[in-house]
Amino acid sequence: MKRARSRHASRQSGSRQAQRRYLAHQIARLMWEESIEDFRLAKEKAVRRFGLRQAELPDNQEIAQELGAYSALFAGDQVNSRREILLLTGSKLMQLLEDYSPRLVGLEPEAALTPNSSLHIHVFSEHPEALDLFLQERGIGYQLEDRRFRFGREEYEYRPTYEFVFEGIEVKAAVFADLARSRVPLSPVDGRPMSRLTVRQVSELLEQAAAS
Repeated sequence: MKRARSRHASRQSGSRQAQRRYLAHQIARLMWEESIEDFRLAKEKAVRRFGLRQAELPDNQEIAQELGAYSALFAGDQVNSRREILLLTGSKLMQLLEDYSPRLVGLEPEAALTPNSSLHIHVFSEHPEALDLFLQERGIGYQLEDRRFRFGREEYEYRPTYEFVFEGIEVKAAVFADLARSRVPLSPVDGRPMSRLTVRQVSELLEQAAAS
């Protein structure tokens, strides 16, 4: 009897895992096909589209893994090309924003991208409107919104984020307090501190890409 219960529990566990992976794949596909970068938005769409409950949803890390697998299978070269373009464009933008200690986010080699991924950059200033003048002087139109970042288990903070186009690439530049530069927001994928790339690190990644 105990062995029968154990086998039954094992089958149930395997079925749940298979279901979570299936849902993670479907949400990753949704993100890919609709160029969605926000995991929360993708999950909300999946709930409406598939009639799911929140408790049934896979976590962001599971979705990111499926997104990486999906991109490698169907458009590996496109994604690698997009990563190089974002690094190159980001490098140019970082030079212009050097007074704000810019850092690129989400472009580490293991990060999951799509062929339409945006360029994410963090800048630092004690003045939230810091980028207004920079963009206006260059005639660059922008939209400003408050984007939510997580710093702890239940600790969230909204930071002004400028959305604009630079050299044909959509950019999302979030402004953080200069005095709190060491306070790094957590990744929505694995909950660890976000990887912020310096100018030097970006140059090294570009050199590696050119050599490969």
